Amino acid sequence: MLIAANGVELWVEEHGPADGVPVLLLAGSDATTLRWPRALLDPLVAAGARVITYDHRDSGASTKIDPDTPYR
Repeated sequence: MLIAANGVELWVEEHGPADGVPVLLLAGSDATTLRWPRALLDPLVAAGARVITYDHRDSGASTKIDPDTPYR
């Protein structure tokens, strides 16, 4: 799903139950949701976690912006 924030849209994926304990996976600045292997996601979901991954701005399915636009 796309979530709008500060003039950009970030691609976000959720894995596991909506009422599970949220676990946000953070990766390097150019990472996408594809960075996280099922071997990591599946055990977290099996333990009942709601795992959230996302594509950083300018990567994957998130908004690509003019390179002169500052990050905030």
